[in-house]
Amino acid sequence: MDAAKIQFSADELRLVADEGVILTKNRVIEKVSGFFGLLANSYGTLSAEIFSAGDIRKHPKISRGENYKGLPYVILDYPTHFTKDDIFAIRTMFLWGNDFSITLHLKGRYKALFENALFENAALLKQHGWHMQVSGDEWQHHYAPATHAPIAGIVPHDLHAIVKDMPFMKLAFYFSLQQWEEAEQKFTESFFNIIRALGFR
Repeated sequence: MDAAKIQFSADELRLVADEGVILTKNRVIEKVSGFFGLLANSYGTLSAEIFSAGDIRKHPKISRGENYKGLPYVILDYPTHFTKDDIFAIRTMFLWGNDFSITLHLKGRYKALFENALFENAALLKQHGWHMQVSGDEWQHHYAPATHAPIAGIVPHDLHAIVKDMPFMKLAFYFSLQQWEEAEQKFTESFFNIIRALGFR
């Protein structure tokens, strides 16, 4: 193979020669992972005894990777229940270059159990700027205007129709990475709003 035929742009050469880029990225990921660990403690305090019944796990799981849509990420799943047919999950996510998010993911018996409460509390979610995923792909976590509709813009009849037609339900709140200083407040408020919307408060 002739290496000379593989060309790097000026930007690519600048970045590949700068070890500080990767070292800085690694520090950011470590800080976000540590923050998510503290956040899990806050979530546990807010939801004490709420999810103790049944088989919803109250053991935080923090995972990180390098390739969600080609980008580094950190995820906190808490609380959770994942099987092929039934899902209950509250997922907190940092996606490099995009945003922070917190998502409620329901499927199977959990969707059936909670969807009426969520309909009844839709005004709460509208008030706080939540979105509903309408893409049909339950493993799409990032925000995209074509696949995430603001709940405030969906009339009740259409909201019912969308939820009834899909085997899963995903509600998400997104905010900018530039709002790092407000992240703890935004995440804990959003987690509490999920609890309220599910009918526990």
